[in-house]
Amino acid sequence: MKGTNQITQESSRTSWGIYSRSNFTISGDGTLNISTKDGAVRGAAIYSEKNLEINGGTINATSGSVSSDNQGYGIGGGNDSILTIGENAKVTLTGPKGGTNMTVVNSEPGIGWTNTSGTEGKALIEASTSGQNLISYQKVQFPAKTVKATFVVKNGSWNDGEGEDATKDKTVILSGVENEALKLSAEEIPAVGSKPNDNYKEGSWDVTPDTETAITQDTTYTYTYDVISSDTSSGETNIEYEGSAPNKEKASIENSKEEARAIVGEKENVAESDTVNLILKTDSIDENSLSGEEKEAADSLKAMAEKNGLTVGSFLDVTLLYEIRDANGNQKESKQLTETNSKLKVRFPIPSRLQKKERLFSILRSHNSEMSIVGNGSGESVEVELDKFSLYAIAYEDGAAPEEPETKTESKSEYKPHTHEFAWDTVAATETTDGELRYQCKECGHILTRVPLSAYYVFNANTVEKITKAKQGETVKITTDRWISFHKMVFDALAARPDVSLEVSFLDGEYKGNRVSFTIPAGADTSDLFTEDNFAGFMYLGNKYGITAEEN
Repeated sequence: MKGTNQITQESSRTSWGIYSRSNFTISGDGTLNISTKDGAVRGAAIYSEKNLEINGGTINATSGSVSSDNQGYGIGGGNDSILTIGENAKVTLTGPKGGTNMTVVNSEPGIGWTNTSGTEGKALIEASTSGQNLISYQKVQFPAKTVKATFVVKNGSWNDGEGEDATKDKTVILSGVENEALKLSAEEIPAVGSKPNDNYKEGSWDVTPDTETAITQDTTYTYTYDVISSDTSSGETNIEYEGSAPNKEKASIENSKEEARAIVGEKENVAESDTVNLILKTDSIDENSLSGEEKEAADSLKAMAEKNGLTVGSFLDVTLLYEIRDANGNQKESKQLTETNSKLKVRFPIPSRLQKKERLFSILRSHNSEMSIVGNGSGESVEVELDKFSLYAIAYEDGAAPEEPETKTESKSEYKPHTHEFAWDTVAATETTDGELRYQCKECGHILTRVPLSAYYVFNANTVEKITKAKQGETVKITTDRWISFHKMVFDALAARPDVSLEVSFLDGEYKGNRVSFTIPAGADTSDLFTEDNFAGFMYLGNKYGITAEEN
């Protein structure tokens, strides 16, 4: 089927737009609008005595009213006949006796209505491989689009919560048809704010849910009750370090003692007179001694590092513990924290054996089988923000760190003692070179603080900008010698511009090799292409969409 096709049957006795006595299939990328008039004795827009399979194209089948009790369907069928609707088909069936009386096998969810105008009894039709009866719907449409809104509460409960449901996440599934704006209703937004835990008060949403904003993708709304600082801001607080790692290689907490105390207060009721000890334990890990789940986690970190052009230099087991003692020195609580509500600033010293000029370091984490890169930087240490504590790795890439600026050098006879006057200076990142923010002395060039700026982020951000600003129907072309993957942000941009194609030219040998290319076509579903750590490799994408060798 190609182009746009129209069939209108106006017979007053038997009104069939299409009638088949055997199995038949509709495919292609065209459109078929087919209808029958009101008042016929019997009929249907399409009728198949056997099975009907719709693999592609757009089908709009509408039956008029008929006097026969067993007719008047958008698509009607004989006994035990099966209607199969494929993932590439767009189908709307309308009839006064039902959208269809056939057993429906549908690979994608749909929407059903109990009247022909599609204004009453709206319900989501789940995907089915075994077949289902949809005769109760006078109108059905495939595919449906669905999004999930998840509501999370921290440091307290939902206003209507009781028992286990008091803090349980709430989920709302919104469903609709193509181009329909999906919005929350007031009843679907949970009431919250009146049930804080001890030492907490009314808080706020990270993103405030409302009934006016269209939700275009799965979204999580988190309400966090605020800590009452006066309950946990006084009393003795200690930050301690333990573990088998050498002292100079132990990770350290860079937060203030007040912030550390508040983090413990998020988990326990801390009295003003209590002593709080927050303990960060860093154990050096010998990869050869690992087995079972720990060995699998280490192997997964090495695989992720290799995929991102990194080499793992060392493994560390990072554990966070806390202890609370009352005013008399009696222990009230002692626990390990695998996760925290608020993030801790943690500095990872780089072992001297790994330090090298122009080497960029990345901190990798394995937590509950989820692998992620939590930060990077150069120099003698890397500072990151953490809320999960488990197996970490220090990985590196040579030649990726920004070059050091030339500092002023003066002979001893010309040198003049001075007071450092620091100011922020930016070395901008490009798609091929990392940059950084430097808190640097204007006089002598001494650098007090460094904040890395990622070249990989710039590459992805530039790609997103090109997609966003592309003309209608344009093919955006990306050429790179350095990068071999996209971040999830690129696929989010493509989802927002389904009219845009993306052509990518890269080297098939990871930064070297032959130049090849692939194209992600306009409108392609890219929502499940990326991994749990939100990356998708170019070779994987090329194998999916077809890879082409380019001429030298």
